[in-house]
Amino acid sequence: MRSSTNGAPPLPEIAFLILDATYLKVRVDGSVRDCAILSALGIRRSDGKRMVLGLSCALSEVETHWHAFLISLKERGIGILDLITSDAHLGLRAALKATLDATPWQRCQFHLQQNAQAHIPRVDLRQKVAADIRSVFNAPGLAHAEARLAEISTYW
Repeated sequence: MRSSTNGAPPLPEIAFLILDATYLKVRVDGSVRDCAILSALGIRRSDGKRMVLGLSCALSEVETHWHAFLISLKERGIGILDLITSDAHLGLRAALKATLDATPWQRCQFHLQQNAQAHIPRVDLRQKVAADIRSVFNAPGLAHAEARLAEISTYW
């Protein structure tokens, strides 16, 4: 088992890493503020089981907060992964480039779909656009996905 320099338990060998943040309201110095809860979910290489690798409370998702969080995972032995999945937040992307640049990155399909829907001005069309995007993600292969993407891009 690998050693850990920060007192946290060392990590098992992780194949895939999923990073995200959610915001909660917290009281800081007598006022209520948004607090980013940074989270890391890992999928173990040995058995494919998911496990929470870490959580961190920060006042935002700027690069410095993500950077410190990712460094803590590296100190626990995260190593080079097969794939990292996350949203495309600029602070997170910059921190990934600085800390885990040897690992391929993929944008989270859920967040991509949410971002795309936010650009649809007519609320009544959002479900149709979401279904069309999902049809690309769920295509049986790359050729089908590319054809479907071309088709819906032309349509919309």
